[in-house]
Amino acid sequence: GASLLSVEMAYELTTKKDSNCVLVDHSFFGGNLDILLGMKRFKKRSISLGALSANLDASYAHSMTTTVNPMLSLLSVDSDELNETQLKEYTRTLSDQLSDQNNFIIEDLSRSSFSKADMDYMASECDIVVLVIEPTVSCLRAMASLVAKMETLNSTARFITVLNYTMPEKASTVSRQDVVKFLKQPIDVEFPYEPKAGELILEGKRLCDSKLGI
Repeated sequence: GASLLSVEMAYELTTKKDSNCVLVDHSFFGGNLDILLGMKRFKKRSISLGALSANLDASYAHSMTTTVNPMLSLLSVDSDELNETQLKEYTRTLSDQLSDQNNFIIEDLSRSSFSKADMDYMASECDIVVLVIEPTVSCLRAMASLVAKMETLNSTARFITVLNYTMPEKASTVSRQDVVKFLKQPIDVEFPYEPKAGELILEGKRLCDSKLGI
């Protein structure tokens, strides 16, 4: 859900709002952003241990991205030598270099394991945090914990809450009211369950251009 939303937002911003955008992949050992973007024969940029000591500038950071369309780039790296923490720090350094050249940096953190350093980063560096919530008890508890931690860190980020139905609403284990109550946040966007969404994506089409009820 979060990865798909990241892709759809990036597509909208670049093709319909004429905004330069970088989509940042935080799934260092897998992920499916390339599939959601309709990219063929995609390969993540490989990082060596020696790269950590090299000087990084905007030109180098741009060379580490892959062009999706004239205004959208994907930053996605992996490594056989670096651990996840090192890859996170390296990716954020690249993102920082790219921020001056682009209108938006969209970071897909859905597959990232959250540490204290991650929370500190989100609280201090992110202008907007989009919470994509599935209507399950486990997801609601995790999101409520994240919001509480962000408040403890005095985050000034704006929260946008998205309720994403990955199953028919009647099969959900928590209600819309439960989400509002536990998060203490209003629901800004609801994505209804749409069984044809996956088929459309595999055909290389965009949900925002479709006639589906999403």
